[in-house]
Amino acid sequence: MFKLGGINGARAVFSTSGFRFVVQFTSSATNSICSNFMVDYLVNSLGFSKDEAIVTSSKISRFSSPEKPDSVVHFLKQIGLEDTQIRKVVFCVPKILSCGIDKNLRPKMGVFQDLGLSASDLADIISMHPGICRRGLNHIVSTLEALKSVAGDNISLVRTLKMSQWMLAPGVAKKLPLNVALLQKFGLSADKIGTLLSRNPRFFIRDPECLQAVLFKVEKRFQIRRDSPMFYHAIYAFYVREETMESKIEMYKSFGWTDSDVLTLARKNPYALTYSDSKITKALSFYMRQLRYQPAEIASLLRVLKEKGLIKTSYSISSCLVVTESKFLKRFVLPFKEEVPKLYIEYTKKVRSHLKAVD
Repeated sequence: MFKLGGINGARAVFSTSGFRFVVQFTSSATNSICSNFMVDYLVNSLGFSKDEAIVTSSKISRFSSPEKPDSVVHFLKQIGLEDTQIRKVVFCVPKILSCGIDKNLRPKMGVFQDLGLSASDLADIISMHPGICRRGLNHIVSTLEALKSVAGDNISLVRTLKMSQWMLAPGVAKKLPLNVALLQKFGLSADKIGTLLSRNPRFFIRDPECLQAVLFKVEKRFQIRRDSPMFYHAIYAFYVREETMESKIEMYKSFGWTDSDVLTLARKNPYALTYSDSKITKALSFYMRQLRYQPAEIASLLRVLKEKGLIKTSYSISSCLVVTESKFLKRFVLPFKEEVPKLYIEYTKKVRSHLKAVD
């Protein structure tokens, strides 16, 4: 065998036994040129930083001219994406620059356009869900159909897509109907389920076992009946990590609340267990430690106001506990100074007593 010297990065190999002549080009030089081209293209055409461009270019097919990526960028601009959105999409899915327009991108975008989306809505959804460029057309169609069956209309569907970046993830089309069926089993109407989807889509994209655990928690642990108006709200409020909820409960109990008090609170206003630690601590410190109100006293205060027709809304205990002192005074005391003078007097006595104690 005779080996010939390399010329311009090429190496020729001649084999007398097999009568083969092979010319092998070393790819390092070619790849280096293409890679440098893509780095420059991403920086100059799409506004990438040099570091972003280097990382992104390593995931892109080798281009030696701007024709292909330019066509993709032009298409994205045509359907409404701005430069910053295109940059985000390319950074998340670099291979989009090598996608075919007519066979790949246009049919996928057409599915969304058929929903009646405005250019800005379509741009928002594509930049929020860049992964759809990697999804098959059938996946996109089936997922959107499943979502629309719950959302009810295109407007609600678009709102849902804008709320969560996971709504078009793999598996949603399979998990969503199972979770819907589970909610229906527990008595939620189609309207409530649709509202739940628009408020918090995460209920529908996780495994049904997670949702079932929340439903059992609401019904068994907190003893909220399925036909109670609070059942729906409790599902929404209690869809948190178990340790998070336990820490909130312990916080109330640290102020002297009993298990029964917490249970009553959860039934009347489940969201009271979702407030921030600082808000709960600040409110409980003022109403219970400074003014020395107990949960039953606050409930009694609201009952008196409601019985006299002075407040129309059925405020719960937590309505008082989560507002500031000034708001409490303005909302529940000062407006009824003449109608319920005793309330005003008792309140001001407690405040004065507290101020003296501080002095």
